[in-house]
Amino acid sequence: MFSRGSMRKAPLTFLISMLSVLALMGLSACGQQTDQAASHDSVLASINDENITSSQIDREVLAIKRAYSIQNDDQWNDFLVNQKLSDEELRKNILNGLVNSTLIKQAAEDQNIIVEDADVDQSITALKSNYPDENSWEEALHASGYTEESYREAVKSTLVAQRLQKSLSASIELKPEEFRQFCENTAPNYSGRKSSHILLANDDLEGAKLVLDKLKNGADFASLAEEYSKDFGSAKDGGNVGWDFMSSFVPEYQQALNELDKGEISDIVQSQYGYHIIKCTDTFNLDKSKDISLDEIPLDIQEVFKNTLIDILSAQEFNSYLNTLKDQADITYFDESVKPEEDSSQKQSEELGN
Repeated sequence: MFSRGSMRKAPLTFLISMLSVLALMGLSACGQQTDQAASHDSVLASINDENITSSQIDREVLAIKRAYSIQNDDQWNDFLVNQKLSDEELRKNILNGLVNSTLIKQAAEDQNIIVEDADVDQSITALKSNYPDENSWEEALHASGYTEESYREAVKSTLVAQRLQKSLSASIELKPEEFRQFCENTAPNYSGRKSSHILLANDDLEGAKLVLDKLKNGADFASLAEEYSKDFGSAKDGGNVGWDFMSSFVPEYQQALNELDKGEISDIVQSQYGYHIIKCTDTFNLDKSKDISLDEIPLDIQEVFKNTLIDILSAQEFNSYLNTLKDQADITYFDESVKPEEDSSQKQSEELGN
């Protein structure tokens, strides 16, 4: 079955990308520590009487090495150079992430924010859908340094953080002037085309020709999409797949769309998913040399900008909240060599306050 999202490139690198984020947040990606590691373990920091140990840092480092297929010291050194980090700086970042994730977990517990196993299952099932089979999923999981158990814990920790952030951002209200300025400053950076399509199977060229003939004879595109398209997700919306600069279409589709002006319909275009007939339903290309008015920005793009701005403000609110948690927490570092530097965001807040 062809889904609306599947025409776009599947995020097969998502696990590795997520691993990098989780490693810096301190969400452990590896399995349980070995007895040997435990015997040489040492406490690096204590957060409200909850300890962070050296083996947790080691597991995060190992997870990164697995994710990037790092086999030896030379490759590791090259990786650190590319990241513009020393080994010590990376470990400091990881420890800072572990401190953050511990504070987030503790705050979520205090606020009775709970993530059920069913929520974790749903998130993992959604990600698994990007892989053709169970073996491919397990290979990606292993290559990213996860076990099934540790990945579930990482997903659960991420969901907890998201829900905590959502609870903090519930009161955010956009000021009209703030939103207008954001849209007018952001919109000139984007241009592209909005489109709808009708998809026929790879073995149904005759069907595609029939649909194209109907269109040439004046049939309504949206109605034909609902009737004939095998992209059932977009078919319910008249074939609408949105703006190209907000998606990532397969090359054959994008190349054909680039040739269309608003209202124009393509010839039959074949991709790995089948035969497409594409209609350009709108274009967006502002004159950067002139002042931009909010009225020039389509409403659906405004909605995306609105959500983006809310995300930005939410992240700022969350960072401020995290800094407050740090200020109020009882945090003790037992190893100065891995003690994180003071957060730049916290420094900026303090400077603004002085």
